[in-house]
Amino acid sequence: MKSGLLIIVLAIVFICSATSHAVEKKCEFCHAGHNGTGGLLKSDINELCLDCHQERAAKGEHKVGMVPSMPVNGMPLSDGKITCATCHNPHSKAKFMLRKPADQICRECHKM
Repeated sequence: MKSGLLIIVLAIVFICSATSHAVEKKCEFCHAGHNGTGGLLKSDINELCLDCHQERAAKGEHKVGMVPSMPVNGMPLSDGKITCATCHNPHSKAKFMLRKPADQICRECHKM
C-alpha cells in the first residue's frame, strides 16, 4: 500500500472512530417541496453538505467535483463526478452515513 493512501485510510478510520453520525434533519432541510414527485435538492449536494460541515472543506478532505481517474465500483457519481454522497448516504442510519465500512470504502476506487 502506498504511504500516502495508507495515511488517508488511517485518517478516515480515526475520524470515524472519534465522532458520531450527523443529526437527523427534516426532508425540507435539503429538499425543495415536490409533492412526492421526485427528490429535488435545494442546491448542489456538496454545498448542502458543507452548509453543516464547513470544517470538512478546510481539513484537506477528499476532493469532490472531480472526475475519478479510475473506475468507481458501486459508488454513485453525479454527472460522472465525485460528490460527498459518493461515499456518504445522507439518508442512512449507519455510522457516519458511510455507504460501506470505513476500512473498505477507499478501496472501491483506490487499488492498494
